[in-house]
Amino acid sequence: MDPSKFSNQIEEAIFNHTSKNANTKDSWQQYVLKIRQIAFNINKNSSLLRNILEGNVRIEKLPDMSAKEMESKEAQKKKEEMLINMNEGRRTDWVDPTKEIRGLSHCPGCKSYKTEHHQLQILCADEPMTT
Repeated sequence: MDPSKFSNQIEEAIFNHTSKNANTKDSWQQYVLKIRQIAFNINKNSSLLRNILEGNVRIEKLPDMSAKEMESKEAQKKKEEMLINMNEGRRTDWVDPTKEIRGLSHCPGCKSYKTEHHQLQILCADEPMTT
């Protein structure tokens, strides 16, 4: 496929997609944003370009695709792994309840090491924390 014909078809599909909302003030911004989004994804995702050239993805459907749909499988997998890691980092049940919790210092009253350490800002912001 001729690259200039290919780019003209994509531009025309984006124009038709955004001109549906021609009565809104931000239709030009949507047009520019969609062109940037598609250009970025075609440059970064060779499998998307190959699918478009082979006809697996129709050019008319390209403006309707979300950024996630245009991502490569590798990028989707990386994002999914990052999301899993973030969720695991937020978990509060990672402390094993069967293990004894040992604080940094002992209690002066009972000599136990099951202690917690807190710092508070009780005066002005320019003074150090109070332990």
